[in-house]
Amino acid sequence: MARRRCGGRPLVRSPHTTHGSAMTTRRTLTISITAEQDALVRACLHSGRYASASEVVRAALRLLSREEADAVSPLRSEANTEPKAGPRA
Repeated sequence: MARRRCGGRPLVRSPHTTHGSAMTTRRTLTISITAEQDALVRACLHSGRYASASEVVRAALRLLSREEADAVSPLRSEANTEPKAGPRA
């Protein structure tokens, strides 16, 4: 297990670590991001709105989830309004 310091706090990384209660189980995940994405994460942290990079990523994933749901919703509505083929004569 590697230990590094992040923002003055020790950071422990393990691929099998889970956090939280039974309702919100969290898993540690190591990801690679571009320099631009790193700058965005750091700017979010510097703004004080987020306390950790994990919070920034979770917020981004919530937005992605909403965006995906919004993109799929019209397709589902369209599929439900198409006339169904009746029996052929």
